Amino acid sequence: MSIINTDQERTPPTTEQKQQQTVLRIQRQATQLFSQMGQTYEGIKQSVWSNQQGLTPQEVFDALGTNGAELFQLSALLVQTVNAAKPDTLDPAQPYEFTINEDGTVTVGDPV
Repeated sequence: MSIINTDQERTPPTTEQKQQQTVLRIQRQATQLFSQMGQTYEGIKQSVWSNQQGLTPQEVFDALGTNGAELFQLSALLVQTVNAAKPDTLDPAQPYEFTINEDGTVTVGDPV
């Protein structure tokens, strides 16, 4: 079969070829999603605990206000999901003591 011979019909892919293509696409997408979730968690963790703009963790949580608790919930969900798929991928350890207050704010304590 020539690439310049347009008169020839292309053979349609077999079911097995379609399956292989589908599996490869799913694997690529799953790998990309897994990587993005880990990168997102690490980016959030860095923004809070070692802020690139020089904010202290308490200043970050002060800015988040009553959404601080939600950040912990979402971060825990990311860690749980990623580590369920591949154990010990993300380290959930926090470098500071902290208290999640009833109103959703967070009080940061001493370094651990």
